[in-house]
Amino acid sequence: MMKKISIATTGALLIALGSTVAAQAATIVFQTKGADSGENINNGENDFFSVFFKDGLEDSFIKSVAFDLTTDPNGVFRFSPLPEIGEGDGVSIANITEAILGDGEKTVTSLVVDNEFTPPADTLDGQIRILGANFADGTFNPGDTFTFGANTTVVGNGDLPFRDRDNPDAEVDRLDPGGDFAGVNVSVVLSNGSNSATATGSFDFVDVETAIAVLNIPESIPEPTTIFGLFAVGGLGASLLKNKQKH
Repeated sequence: MMKKISIATTGALLIALGSTVAAQAATIVFQTKGADSGENINNGENDFFSVFFKDGLEDSFIKSVAFDLTTDPNGVFRFSPLPEIGEGDGVSIANITEAILGDGEKTVTSLVVDNEFTPPADTLDGQIRILGANFADGTFNPGDTFTFGANTTVVGNGDLPFRDRDNPDAEVDRLDPGGDFAGVNVSVVLSNGSNSATATGSFDFVDVETAIAVLNIPESIPEPTTIFGLFAVGGLGASLLKNKQKH
């Protein structure tokens, strides 16, 4: 039986829940902000990419997050320099169990050493287009922020070269400001230690240097088996399709 439920939301959101799982009410805010992702990490700021656990139940925590450039035709994460964890707020290097890396076909994990994402031991076939992290249970809690810096290439309008201010005749690199990440996908796994919910969304353009994705996970979804819903962008809300399977 197919059942349709209307839920007010903003942005595009995909929720997948386990067979007996009710989603936990939460709001997670992803952001890309700055004049250029490469400039941010080269300056040691390491906060171009951020995830803010804005609201959530007391016993809930974020298990993993990921930024996915596969929706962008050319964008890739560069490992020169190595992506680096920022100071954040409430989330430190000690809370990260491993990095997540993917090329769009395959996803692997690697170590985070001295605040840096290390290249994967298992070589990916393509360029790295997915970057994220797994966190120890109970360490990424409501009110916490995770940040990192990573150099990217040709995201969005990043195929337009810019010129060195001190040497205007030399073409040097390509800018990837925060706003160019509009349309890029993000995902989060939320848990309470027993159950988990996975939500994905995409960045909205705010201004030239800023893009934001707000993922609103509803408090609960009527009874169970498998729920795999797609929230489409819409001014009045979105619809969740529930496929109730027989056992």
